Amino acid sequence: MRALSRWVAVNQSGGQSGPMSDPQPWHFTTLLDALDHWQTLLAGVLAVLAAWRTIRATTKSADREVKASQDQTAVAQKQIETTIQLAQKHDEDEYDAFRLMLEAAMTRVIDEVPLARTAVSVDTTPNGGACITKGGFDELRGVCVTLGSPLTGEFLDLEREIDNFALGLWDRDLGLRKLNSIEVKATELRDKAAQDRYGIVWPGRAERAGV
Repeated sequence: MRALSRWVAVNQSGGQSGPMSDPQPWHFTTLLDALDHWQTLLAGVLAVLAAWRTIRATTKSADREVKASQDQTAVAQKQIETTIQLAQKHDEDEYDAFRLMLEAAMTRVIDEVPLARTAVSVDTTPNGGACITKGGFDELRGVCVTLGSPLTGEFLDLEREIDNFALGLWDRDLGLRKLNSIEVKATELRDKAAQDRYGIVWPGRAERAGV
């Protein structure tokens, strides 16, 4: 290899041979000279820095998007929870209103039974002028269906009993038995109306009035 280098040097010098010496080590004399020599390395370093900045910017952007998505999810979850709470509150308020209305209607029926019983006892004609009004029954029937109340069956059975009594197709003894049945069923419904949906009994208007 050293001989080959010497041959190349001789040919480049026009065939004149002379003593061979090792090339002088490179050293820069100006800043431009240094930059020219190390430009490949500098370009590589700059490319790495540019790639790092790009990756960092992409990561920050992704982090912001993730944070925004998490915030949106939290807001949506909060809205869902609020909607559920409002729906539950609406259902509870509606059920409480139904209980109060049912209690009031049953109290009225119970109050009318003694008057009807007296009319049946003193009058020998059918019905004897006795009457049990069904105040609020139309509204209660619709609410029972809407709420799917477990008291729907008992309420409709009481209404049928009152309607049969109103027909007057009974004698005195049968009329009194019908009134007793109406009173018992109305009392049971009033007592159940004093319970909330969890079975907790709260004093209703009738109980507070000592009826």
